[in-house]
Amino acid sequence: YSDFDVALHRQLRKYALALLEQEGGRLTERFVKMINWNMAEATKRSDWQCIFGTAFSACLEYERGSLLHFCIGDHAILLFRCNSENPL
Repeated sequence: YSDFDVALHRQLRKYALALLEQEGGRLTERFVKMINWNMAEATKRSDWQCIFGTAFSACLEYERGSLLHFCIGDHAILLFRCNSENPL
């Protein structure tokens, strides 16, 4: 799921799939760093957070353009960006 443009969603998913293959199918620290970097480059915004794994759930309140969730096989990847304009 994402409220981003479909082309951007597909681009990021394709990048994640290639990166996961490079990492031998493992969700590594390098994988997370590269996904975050790629997301920041694609959206021109920083402060992306990444949650990943094979069995997790999340309940987030988010603003438009700040959430991307997709699955590759058994791996789920959730990227979200905190709104830095409204600190808690």
